[in-house]
Amino acid sequence: MIKKILFSIAFIATTLTFGQVNTITISTSAGAGLTELVVSENGFFLDRTAPDTYAQVDVIITSTVVFTGLTEPVTYDDIYFPLKTKEDDITNPNKHVFRPAIGNLTDELKSSSVLVDEVRTRTWVIDQLELNPVASAVPPVVGETIEYLTSGGGVGTIQVPRTPIVIVPSYTIPSDEKHVYEFNNDGDFEDFTNNTDCTTSVSGGFLTISNTTADVSSYVIKNSLTTYVDADTYKYAHVFYRNTSKNTQFRLEFTSPTGASGNQNAIIAEMGISDALEVVKINLGAKTEWAGNVTTLKLIPRVNNTTSFAGDFFIDRIEFSATTTLSSSSPSFKNITVYPNPTTGIINISDISNINGDIMVSNVLGQVVKTIEASTTIDISDLPQGIYFLQTENSLIKKIIKK
Repeated sequence: MIKKILFSIAFIATTLTFGQVNTITISTSAGAGLTELVVSENGFFLDRTAPDTYAQVDVIITSTVVFTGLTEPVTYDDIYFPLKTKEDDITNPNKHVFRPAIGNLTDELKSSSVLVDEVRTRTWVIDQLELNPVASAVPPVVGETIEYLTSGGGVGTIQVPRTPIVIVPSYTIPSDEKHVYEFNNDGDFEDFTNNTDCTTSVSGGFLTISNTTADVSSYVIKNSLTTYVDADTYKYAHVFYRNTSKNTQFRLEFTSPTGASGNQNAIIAEMGISDALEVVKINLGAKTEWAGNVTTLKLIPRVNNTTSFAGDFFIDRIEFSATTTLSSSSPSFKNITVYPNPTTGIINISDISNINGDIMVSNVLGQVVKTIEASTTIDISDLPQGIYFLQTENSLIKKIIKK
């Protein structure tokens, strides 16, 4: 039986000057539930929960700089995270084995960066390693124990002490094709979990990207390997949104399995908080980089290449399709307006001429909770608060939020 090992946070705080402290911490996406952190010979961090039983985890490196009463330093944002042989290894002492697949952890590669008062917190999420390219590096050997550590971040060395980690056989992460991302469950980010210079939340059926001030390149990223979009099949992205910021452009960036990056921009409208959703269609098939199984997607509401304005951008869902139209969006219903939405009970439907039969109201589990005769005004005031879908025999009409 494997002895249970709790992965405690490792850190070292160094006082850089009066009123200024930089703290480096390491944790994992498994949190306190981690059993034993190991690394596979092909570069994945894993939780070994039992003999020959593994689950992929991310390693999270956080740099927190407190600069009380001082100007924010700009040099404490470059972290090194090597995995090396042990210093007392008889054959290959202190040799590089792995490093993060993204290379050194620079400010440009951070997963998130937040400034609160005089505290800057940067986070890097490491989901895969690569063989270290330095000439003195040695290959991983299954069963051997190596060590990870951190250094860098500024003048002198700020280092998490060497921590042992065992190399296990190669691992393949289970991955599912997913081309519809909906935000129907509070707190479920659908893998869009990393953000920079903004805050994000999932509530009331929306992923909300919020900026309090105008920042450079505010964005949210999905980079989980557990889901992917089949880019060879799905060439178009449809983003259902409500924009209450002054941003006029939405950029969708992506990274192909070969590491090639691409992007496409679309014009977005400025809207009121109660306005009906808009949909923007993005032709990704026009980009040669859009190919293979894409796991990394970046969402950027912005005004130009350098600035995202303050305000909120609400995403109802992102759906990828093989053609310019969505299979679930019948042309008969594309101009229908359902309002108010959110609603306290009464719902108005602008046009019912193409509705066949009754209107069915279903919950997020797909269960029909109410059936109503087709009418331009329907009442769901008897239903609990939550997210519902209005459905007919010939199409899905709209998603409704009951307050």
